[in-house]
Amino acid sequence: MNTGKPRARGRPAKDLQVAPEQLLRQVFRMFAREGYEGASLRMLAADAGVNYTLFRHHFGTKDALWRAAVESEMAPLVRQLSQILDGSREPEDLIAALRKNITAVLTLVASNPEPAGVLLKDSTDDERCQWLYEHFLGPYLNRVEQAYEEARELQLIREVPFDSLHGMVMGVARMMVDPGPLAPRMKPILEDPEKLRAYIEGTVATLFDGLAL
Repeated sequence: MNTGKPRARGRPAKDLQVAPEQLLRQVFRMFAREGYEGASLRMLAADAGVNYTLFRHHFGTKDALWRAAVESEMAPLVRQLSQILDGSREPEDLIAALRKNITAVLTLVASNPEPAGVLLKDSTDDERCQWLYEHFLGPYLNRVEQAYEEARELQLIREVPFDSLHGMVMGVARMMVDPGPLAPRMKPILEDPEKLRAYIEGTVATLFDGLAL
């Protein structure tokens, strides 16, 4: 209902009508599609369906908006993946947790490629890469590496550098998000749930069969 009262300057009428989490999710998706450099504040505002001044009022700069959007979407995912490795440390549970974690990562990339898209598209800026690593990738990888080293110390797996395992997983994940010239080969896999499941399960089985003593 219109009360006839003038609206304060610089504060758009839609400001109070957009849930912050909804706004940040839309912004995150735009960054995932276009990359940081490809998305301007005006493009982000238009895509989210809000007034341009909303971004300026709440976030000030595109960098601040990008960080808020990434934090909103990435933090819950990192917690979700890290929790898989928590709990019992019986030998059989440790290997099962590592397998489940890598399977979850690849399944998440396949079903929700936007977080991986942000990581890949913003990999050319040193400052943003450092921020992503310090806040999300680093803590998560440290948690996985801790479990991996426990398995090595218990002689449950081969003496393979952790970064070799991580590099293979990231390569498979990248193929699902940005296959480049291999897109014609990956497209039928990504569009068929059964083929995609077999692709992920085959990757995990190959990794752990190769690590087995």
